[in-house]
Amino acid sequence: MRVPNALIDVRLPGGRGVASSSILLFLTGFCICGARLLLPLQGRNRRGGRVLDTVLLLVPQGVGSSLSRPGAGRLRDTAGPRVVARVGLAPIAVTTVPSALADAGTSRMWLEIVLLLRGLGPGRCWSR
Repeated sequence: MRVPNALIDVRLPGGRGVASSSILLFLTGFCICGARLLLPLQGRNRRGGRVLDTVLLLVPQGVGSSLSRPGAGRLRDTAGPRVVARVGLAPIAVTTVPSALADAGTSRMWLEIVLLLRGLGPGRCWSR
């Protein structure tokens, strides 16, 4: 704060707009990424599978995220970031319920499809 012409103003995060945006970004990331990890673990506890099975359930989410990123960049350029965020949050919201309600009788293929669709959301939300 004492250096003239400093590269970064260290008082910037103290502003109300930047602080509230940072808190909202943290909470959004926590909700989306936390659920991406906790839903397969919950399925493991209900299904009683091995740890490797749980890890392999995370793969479709990553594939879905990778598939949606190129289209999200083009969509952001044409429609704007608000549309991309809404389109990205829709698959997350829709697929959370089937993922959370999976039990021992739920088909593994069904879970993989739901998690693949769930993975489409974050790739759209956070594309650059």
